[in-house]
Amino acid sequence: TKGHYHYISAEAAGKWLGSELDFQRINVNFTYYHPIYWQQLVLKVNARLGYIHSFDPHGVPLAERYFPGGIYTLRGFEYRTLGPQVNIPTDGTNPLSAGSAFPIGGNKQFIFNLELEFPLFPAVGLKGVVFADAGNAWGENENYFYVGRDKDLIPDAYVLGSNKRIKPPLGLFYSFGFGIRWMSPMGLLRFEWGIPITKVHPEAKAIQFEFTIGSY
Repeated sequence: TKGHYHYISAEAAGKWLGSELDFQRINVNFTYYHPIYWQQLVLKVNARLGYIHSFDPHGVPLAERYFPGGIYTLRGFEYRTLGPQVNIPTDGTNPLSAGSAFPIGGNKQFIFNLELEFPLFPAVGLKGVVFADAGNAWGENENYFYVGRDKDLIPDAYVLGSNKRIKPPLGLFYSFGFGIRWMSPMGLLRFEWGIPITKVHPEAKAIQFEFTIGSY
């Protein structure tokens, strides 16, 4: 409920370690907790920065790339849906057929979470939370926040409600929402509803429900 929690992690894989994959990754995470209103409310601020690189000519392995979206990164977006995408033809025999977006992930990531947690039924460990999230992932040929990139090459975002097409402000996608958390005998249960302010696709859900067991 109070204080700081920060960490830096580094990871490496390569043939010199007996691995079939080749990459080097660094993640930095900053979290700050601050009690307010006689410690009945807890403000949490979290920022996460990630970078992964590979000397392999094929680039960073797909499974190791950053795919924001979901309850552990950006709520309101489906799991692993943010970041660079490529268009895949729906008809495998006709490369000119209409396509669908396929996420390929990025080698850079920034995530920001702001939460306000408050007690609902303290005797049974039930709490409520309201939150706001922001973040995105970027590819090898892009900078964080699309810095220096031609505006016409920046992927579009769609405003919730109107589906107006815009460029994502600061190169980030945004959401807000609410949830319930219960410290049950099985561990922490999280039930959260995220609402995307900027959507990846016009047909994306206006609200996304997710739950987890055992972890923040």
